[in-house]
Formats: sequence, structure tokens, C-alpha cells
Amino acid sequence: AALAVGLEGLAQIVKASKHPVAAIGGIQLENITSIRAQGASMAAVVTAICSAEDPAKATRDLSEAFSTPA
Repeated sequence: AALAVGLEGLAQIVKASKHPVAAIGGIQLENITSIRAQGASMAAVVTAICSAEDPAKATRDLSEAFSTPA
């Protein structure tokens, strides 16, 4: 597994890339807006959905949070 780069590293990757950047790993409702604010084009979310009491609601909430401008 690769090392986590954090929000600062994500921003650097977005700035350096000419392609859309996907954020993967450790993404929760509490940090998804920060991930979007750093310029990620998409977020791959597993645990926050699969471990939620209501996965459909978690998916809607994450999607809405990611889609809302920072």
C-alpha cells in the first residue's frame, strides 16, 4: 500500500496532474468537503458506506457533500 499523502499532498498532486484525480482511502462525511476543496475530481468511498447503518443514506449524504461547492 502507498503512503497516505493527506490534504496537502492531494492538492500538490491535483496541481501537478493534467488528468482528473481520485481521492482514495479514509474518506468520511467529515472530510469529503475538504477533499473536494483540494481539487479532487472524484472520491472512492468504501468503509463509510459499507459500515453505515443506512448505506443508501450514507451514499446520498457523501454525494451531496462532495457535490456542494466548498
